[in-house]
Amino acid sequence: MTLNEIYDRGSESLTSHSERIKFLGWYLHVHRDKPRFTQTDIRNCYDEVNIEKPASLAPWFQEPLRTKAQQLLRDGDGYRLERSVRDHYTKEFGGKQATERQTTSTAKALEVLAAKVLDVSERSFIEEAITCINHRARDAAIVWLVRGDPSSAAEG
Repeated sequence: MTLNEIYDRGSESLTSHSERIKFLGWYLHVHRDKPRFTQTDIRNCYDEVNIEKPASLAPWFQEPLRTKAQQLLRDGDGYRLERSVRDHYTKEFGGKQATERQTTSTAKALEVLAAKVLDVSERSFIEEAITCINHRARDAAIVWLVRGDPSSAAEG
């Protein structure tokens, strides 16, 4: 999954730059296999996701370093997330294999199906279901798929 896709799933909870830094650091650890990241790496992620970044990231890196239970660890090679923080984001967003498996199975199958549906209104229901799946709203995806099924309209 791309950074944009995963960011879109969690952007509502990423309200401060410190939270975004931890999230982006997690993404770099888990999805890009980087054992350490730098402020430049995080700045590049801000650009990739097209979100406003602060003039300086340094103060925002300090908050997770100063908490009693350190959330961000620093050494000569850069920064890394403390294990509990990394586990929190993995639980919330899934690891690399989980997000790839979800995208390649359910959402990809629906994308193929949507391409075959000629009726624009019916296809829009499938596209909404794909959006719901990508945002981990599986129940909502089922509702969209049932609403888009012409046979359910005759019954309901």
